[in-house]
Order: sequence, then C-alpha cells, then structure tokens
Amino acid sequence: MLLKNILNLFFYRLNRRSMYNYDGSVPEFSNFVEIQDNSQLHDEKLRFWESIKNDSWCFKDEIIKNCIHTTELLAKSILTFLKQSFELQEKIKLNQNLETRLVLHPFAVGITSKSSYTFNLCKAYYLNQYDLNCVMFENTSNMKRVSRKEYEFTSYKTFTEPDADYVTAFNTPTGQQRFGHYDVDLYSPKLKKVIQFYG
Repeated sequence: MLLKNILNLFFYRLNRRSMYNYDGSVPEFSNFVEIQDNSQLHDEKLRFWESIKNDSWCFKDEIIKNCIHTTELLAKSILTFLKQSFELQEKIKLNQNLETRLVLHPFAVGITSKSSYTFNLCKAYYLNQYDLNCVMFENTSNMKRVSRKEYEFTSYKTFTEPDADYVTAFNTPTGQQRFGHYDVDLYSPKLKKVIQFYG
C-alpha cells in the first residue's frame, strides 16, 4: 500500500486563511483528490476518508499532526538514504580491495545534487586510480576553455620536449601561465619561451 504507514492525510486544498479556525465534520472527499493521483492512490485515499468521515475534524490539530508526520517521514527517508549510501561504499571498497575507513558523505561540502554525489563517488573509488584528463579544476573558477586541437598540440609539445618543462592548462594545479590578464597555451620557465596554438 502506498499509504501503509501514513498517520493521517491533510486536506491541502483547505490550507487557506478562512479555514484556520475550522472545527467541525470531516470535509468532503473531493478536497483529498489531487490531479497527479493515480487510481491506486485515489482508492486508498477514499478508504482512508471513509474510515474517518464520521469523526470531527479540527484544522489546527490536523495540520500539526500532518507536520509531525511529514517531518518524521523526511527524517526516516534521509537516514535510510545515508545508510544505503554508506553500505554501497562498503561494497565498493570490498569489490575494489580498498583498505580505508574513509567514506564520502552525501551531504558533504561541494556535493549539491544526486548527480554530483554520483560523480564524486565514481571519482573517489574509480577515477582516482587513473591518470585522466577530464574536468579541469572543477572546484575553482581558474579555468580557460581549451579545444581538442589545442590539447593535442600542448600534449605533443610536452611529450616531445620534456626538458622544456612546459606549463599548460592540463599539467599544473593552477592552469595556464598568466601574464597580467593574458593566458598563454604553453610556457617554459626554463627556456623563458611562450608558444600559442594559434600563433
């Protein structure tokens, strides 16, 4: 049942100032129905309404009960999500043979959504094992757009001229070398040399 553990339903359509002091019989069932209800939920609401339709109904009491129930439901949902996320990480660590007590908290700083948590989980347990070029400086704004051709060119130069110690957008924590407000594609502090992909 969709409402198996529900304590009460609230007539949200009656949540208006003129009803704040209402104390009388249970409102009509039509006040329960929402446009997004499917047939199963509609039938369960109807059964619930029929079980209370002869009772008295006080707006203030019902909204307090509803707030308590909603808060309890939210707290249990969050705790269940936390428990499942930690259990998932333990399974991943077991599968990857990782010996660490550290876990990634779903509500940690920098994690703002489910997709953000999923990416950070993947990065922590999988991507960190590889030397990959993906999102540059994801936690800062110190980033310049780099085309694939520019990346290939700078990678080629750093590979064929390792003694030059070129600084590029991909091989240093701070990104491209900046001279004032001007960023350069390759800079060799050893040779005092600047190379721009487009000349």
